[in-house]
Amino acid sequence: MNIFAAALNIHDHNTYDGKFHYLAERYTRKKHNLNPENSHDTTPSRDFFYEHVLPNFQRKDSVFAFTCSNLGQQFVIDLVEEYFPDKNFLEFEPKNLWDRLHTDSYYYIDHHQSHAVYALLSSGYEQSDILAIDGRGWQYNCIFIDKHGNITNLSDKLSIGGNLFLSNSLCINNLKAGTIHSRIVVASDSGFRSRTEAPIFAVRLKQSVNEAWLCQIKPK
Repeated sequence: MNIFAAALNIHDHNTYDGKFHYLAERYTRKKHNLNPENSHDTTPSRDFFYEHVLPNFQRKDSVFAFTCSNLGQQFVIDLVEEYFPDKNFLEFEPKNLWDRLHTDSYYYIDHHQSHAVYALLSSGYEQSDILAIDGRGWQYNCIFIDKHGNITNLSDKLSIGGNLFLSNSLCINNLKAGTIHSRIVVASDSGFRSRTEAPIFAVRLKQSVNEAWLCQIKPK
């Protein structure tokens, strides 16, 4: 089976053709790879749609897979309406890591879900808790996935300003309940990346608006 995948994002417009995953920002080390000077310039995203998305979407000999972010899809929503058979993917809200929307025309997963899957598959672990954090995806800002793949939406518990904060009670309750385990893989496009040798990851617990402490979860 042939496959082509693309990301309809405001930045990091990566593609995968079944053999090579082109991660533009990972190679250039430049945020907002299409136009670093103006991330809200819609022209590069529309050019990307015509060059990479549309021709591969229209191919009959391969599966077209994609994900999107909020501004990423907004920049090309008129093109999506013109060329895609529907916009049902905008309503898709996964409850499990491996949920997907598979139609006769496309294969879709959520933005944060894609971060989480990529982090797990590249981590070297067969099972792991996963925290996917981002400034803005589509359905979520932040999700926690337990080792069974169940997704918990933490978007209303997240405060972003360069730091990650989770509510004190949420983290403590999860530790007591055993839903946070010894291995946590972190997925984000804000600087965090999973590492096979990582001592797992640090959760910033929110103590007050101006004060936080660092709780590091160590492997057993």
